[in-house]
Amino acid sequence: MSYRNRFRGLLAAVGTLSALWSAGAWAAVPTTATVEGLLLSSGGGPAADGNYTVTFSIYGAETGGSAVWTEAGVTLPAKGGQFSYLLGSKTPLSASVVNLQTAYLGVQIGSDPELPRKPVGVSLFALRAAVAESLECSGCVKASMVDAGVLQAYAKTSDLAPYAKSTDLSAYAKTSDLSTYAKSSDLGAYAKTTDLGSYVKAASLATVAGTGSYTDLANTPKLAKVATSGAYADLSGVPAIPATNSLCGTGLFLKGFNVDGSINCVALKETDMPTDGINEISNGLIWDQFVDSTAGTANVKIPDGLGAGTTDSLVFPDIGVAQKVSVTMTIANSDLSGVRVELYGPGTSTPYVLYNGGKTGTTLTAAFNDTTAIVSGDLTGDWVGKNIKGNWSITVKDLKSGGGSGTPATDGTFSWAVNIQTLSSKKVQIKGNLIVDGNTTLGGSVQPGNDTAACGPSNQSALRYTAAKGLEACVGTAWVVALPKKVLFTGGCNHHGTTSGWNAYCLTDTFVASSTVADYFGVTDVANGVITVKVPGYYRMYGNWLSNACPNQDGGQLLINGARLGSTYSNPVSGIWTMNIMDVTLPLKAGDTVQTQFNTGGCSNYAFHQGSAAGTWSKFSMEYAGAL
Repeated sequence: MSYRNRFRGLLAAVGTLSALWSAGAWAAVPTTATVEGLLLSSGGGPAADGNYTVTFSIYGAETGGSAVWTEAGVTLPAKGGQFSYLLGSKTPLSASVVNLQTAYLGVQIGSDPELPRKPVGVSLFALRAAVAESLECSGCVKASMVDAGVLQAYAKTSDLAPYAKSTDLSAYAKTSDLSTYAKSSDLGAYAKTTDLGSYVKAASLATVAGTGSYTDLANTPKLAKVATSGAYADLSGVPAIPATNSLCGTGLFLKGFNVDGSINCVALKETDMPTDGINEISNGLIWDQFVDSTAGTANVKIPDGLGAGTTDSLVFPDIGVAQKVSVTMTIANSDLSGVRVELYGPGTSTPYVLYNGGKTGTTLTAAFNDTTAIVSGDLTGDWVGKNIKGNWSITVKDLKSGGGSGTPATDGTFSWAVNIQTLSSKKVQIKGNLIVDGNTTLGGSVQPGNDTAACGPSNQSALRYTAAKGLEACVGTAWVVALPKKVLFTGGCNHHGTTSGWNAYCLTDTFVASSTVADYFGVTDVANGVITVKVPGYYRMYGNWLSNACPNQDGGQLLINGARLGSTYSNPVSGIWTMNIMDVTLPLKAGDTVQTQFNTGGCSNYAFHQGSAAGTWSKFSMEYAGAL
């Protein structure tokens, strides 16, 4: 690792360099010394934390010369630039080596050049005592050779006795001597309450010093009103928030507030509204989400042990976009572990496996893709968000034989239905009373419900439908059968019927025709008086015809689809004017035709007299009498 140009040097000098003493070969003379310092980076800050490879050297000069001692290969940890190391840990410090007048410590980090040398403190020179102890003394005067009496003249206890004796010092700083100074009695004259009374008396202090109330301060700054009221209305410079019902304008709605306090108005688009949110914005009164169900055949027999199984189908109507799809089933079988159920949707060739023998027992009731997961396929992913209208089929297979009976053998039954929760585009539900002040125009039919409320003034003109009575109307006091508006046509022929034989009663003249006649039937052949039915129902056909045909002849006949259905008779006396009358009610289908004909009987008399509105001579009437 290269440390080149990374270090600036040691901070100041070696922080601490001291000898460590321990019992050793030199008899209490140390061979180690602690060095502490701060390692700086080239930028001036502490070096990075970590371990550094260091070489320590001791020199006799600040620059130049050779080291008298070196300790290399030292792993030196540093934290925050600070380090501490025990010199001599690897290479002991020799007393002869450090016998220098001055010494300098050199530090080299890694392969970088050696940092500037730092002087070694005096503590390292304590090692020099080892030099003296190691000298051989010849002719030296030892302590044992010196007479104690020779030293008695110097610094004897008796000679020192006159100095600093307790008795001599007792005269100084005694409590008794100090008693004249700073006595309580002497100090009592100072700082007495009476003397201090003229200074900072409570009576002389401002009122605020006693109350601590802001209102008692003098020369206070004048505060804005909001500082004392705390009311938002007392703030000045607040952003104006105008009335939203007038600012946004036509077709715009308040979306929110901008950071500067202004309001953000936007145009509301259809895409901004959730497609199923009508119930939320109508307070739950209008709904366009429904759960609809279409059932298949009930109690379909399951063939015993037939691998192909049995299939049933249903056609689901066009009622809107699916939000959820499920299939409800009830299965009865001697062994459900051998039953498999496959479902096919419109246009699909791969089945959804609803059930594949996952249970035991004899009966199963489940709502697949709802409370019961299906075995394979993704009904939700394939159909949610789509219209599921069309043909759905289900196949139930009994893969275990032996539990059936009959010929062919069957083993249980099943019933099923397809259910969807829809976001309908075909209908809405009003959960409450619908009150319309103006006219209501319906593009489709009205389907009244079975209103069980009693008829009264509050629901007068209401309609209801019951299976027993059909459509009923409330007339304010009672529910009565709602009779349809009369559908009536009355017409006549504008000439006499004088042709020999049968004469068709033409309908060239219209005497009465209600506004709804054309919806139910119409004259399709004026010259021959043919009427064609459009709406199936019961129809009443009646009329009268003045005739003086030959005696004892069929005077008139009613034809339905060209076939004679009934007849009238002429006067048995020739030349006498008689009135043929017909009144019959018949069930007719759409497309049926109605026609009347009258006979002269071979005479050259009148088969019928020309028509008249009053019916004095002849006329024919037809009206709708009710549904089949």
